[in-house]
Amino acid sequence: MSGAAFAERVTMKKAARVACLSPDHFVEVFRLAVGCTPHQYLLLRRLRHARQVIASEGHRRPLAEIALAAGFSDRAHLTRHFHRAFAQSPGQWRQQTTQR
Repeated sequence: MSGAAFAERVTMKKAARVACLSPDHFVEVFRLAVGCTPHQYLLLRRLRHARQVIASEGHRRPLAEIALAAGFSDRAHLTRHFHRAFAQSPGQWRQQTTQR
């Protein structure tokens, strides 16, 4: 997934249509193949992308801008999910990576 693609809105209907499956069947097949739902997978990919951007250029870009580029609605949305996934805020991650 390219950096620009993270901000795209992905609907279950569209993904299921591309796979030629009903939305319910698509979710089930995806979960069996990948180990999580499509939503969980996309969220984790966006979080990992945001974490990588923060580590590489986060000291030059505002977290709100990184959040939008990664597909989150705003900085608070990114922060909430980032903290759940990585047990620290994006700001803490940025501070930790810039100290290395």
